Amino acid sequence: MPKLLKSVIGWGIAVLFLALVIRAFTSPIIFRFTDPSAVDPVGGLYVVFSPVRDRAPERIGNGVFKRLQFGECDAFIEKRFCEKEAQFPPTRWTLVDRKEEHDGSLSLHYKVLRRGSSSASWGNVWISVTLQDGEWHPLSYDANY
Repeated sequence: MPKLLKSVIGWGIAVLFLALVIRAFTSPIIFRFTDPSAVDPVGGLYVVFSPVRDRAPERIGNGVFKRLQFGECDAFIEKRFCEKEAQFPPTRWTLVDRKEEHDGSLSLHYKVLRRGSSSASWGNVWISVTLQDGEWHPLSYDANY
């Protein structure tokens, strides 16, 4: 392989690596791919999260799930969801996506495994959080059962 070609390839790899490092420090998501033909919102969704992202909003979502495990339903969650969560409480959850909304809130998308469900499959839950006075607070809760 000619020396010039090796040099160009080396510089290309270095620039790509630098771009990924910059992206990791400036965005909570490095890469997102969604298969438009997927039926389930998690099916065909591939997200690479930045390891240095601000996880404070995610801690709010985790707290909501931990309280739901013990039958505690937060005031911001609609009654119909509280009833379902009491019937099928979450046992495991994993963040699969997060998106900033137009109003400045953040939508956290989780896949959730539930106790008592006849299905061994994961369900989808979306928790919206907002930043007020420097602290994250939950806004809304939506789930597929």
